[in-house]
Amino acid sequence: MKATFSLLVAVLAAPASLSAQLVVQPEAKLTSEQQTVRSSLYQLRDTLLLVEAASARIARDLNGASDAALRSRARVMAQRCQAALVQTDSTRTVVTRGALPEPDPQKVRSNLDRALSDLRTQLKSCISEFDGLTDPAKSQELRGYGIGKGNKVRTAIENYRPPASRYFRFTFNQQYWPNTTGAGATPSKP
Repeated sequence: MKATFSLLVAVLAAPASLSAQLVVQPEAKLTSEQQTVRSSLYQLRDTLLLVEAASARIARDLNGASDAALRSRARVMAQRCQAALVQTDSTRTVVTRGALPEPDPQKVRSNLDRALSDLRTQLKSCISEFDGLTDPAKSQELRGYGIGKGNKVRTAIENYRPPASRYFRFTFNQQYWPNTTGAGATPSKP
């Protein structure tokens, strides 16, 4: 009886422990066109991370930094939005030229294109707004509205990610992984 009970417990516990395991499979081999499109999307991802970092830096320094330092942060924000705009246009061209996936019954390409278009609009707005906030006469406006203006572009970036992730899944059969280069790295010497 004791052996039967132990066997029953083992059988019932097995599916729970197996369901928690993650199966990692090697990435699918990509064609050169797929690699080009994927690389462009990853370059855009990394450029957008720099925009988010600049926005977070303004938010962090808003109360403690001098007006000159905040204007410098606004200039960096405008420059990073400009770089992201250039990369967005480039990525959009690469995705359109690649025409992947083919066929596209889930409409992931058109959804990605719409997300890139919305992102482009917000990046253009970011450039003009933060360029204007570098004027010394606009220091109070930068302190008062800098976070909100940065949040608008950050929201556009957040709205872009789900269509990009879905596009990755259907086009490359891969996840749209965040950049983890150097993540968790600890220096070997203090």
